[in-house]
Amino acid sequence: MISRAIVRRYAAALLDAAWATKSVELVESDLGLVGYVLEANPELKDALLHPLLPDSRKHDIVSEIFRGKIADLTFSYLNLLIDKRREEAILGTEEEFVLLANERRGLVEACAVSAVQLTADEIAALKSKLDKLTGKNVRVTDEVDASLIGGVLVRIGDRVLDGTVKGHLEALREELVGRVRPGSG
Repeated sequence: MISRAIVRRYAAALLDAAWATKSVELVESDLGLVGYVLEANPELKDALLHPLLPDSRKHDIVSEIFRGKIADLTFSYLNLLIDKRREEAILGTEEEFVLLANERRGLVEACAVSAVQLTADEIAALKSKLDKLTGKNVRVTDEVDASLIGGVLVRIGDRVLDGTVKGHLEALREELVGRVRPGSG
């Protein structure tokens, strides 16, 4: 299993090249196509990842399927991964590339989870607050989880902003449990 750090380094190098040639959106789209094709064809994915299949055959497969359908930069990237014996990085590149590209664009993804469906006005107000909080352009998606009782939980990357009733009740419970000492009651 290839590490995320390695995939991220390759994706960062690809992003640098795409940024320099003003082809970030094109490469992003290409990576989506490559990922879709590999996920839809498990035998193809298995062949590209197979350690005993010669690199020359892997290059032929990539050429047969993707030449002329993706940008030269993306095509070269796939071949580079084969040459470096890092074919497994193909599977994680799209996610890392998009994260890095959005970071460079100043765009952040946030997921707002609430007990009931948020209205368009509520999402817009939340987006405005998150834009100010992060100093970036936040793209908000929303989900519903009735177990939250009320309020909103927002995930931005590794950060979680818990404004839910359930979260406040759990914090209150933890505080009260911390106050009760064994043998004092």
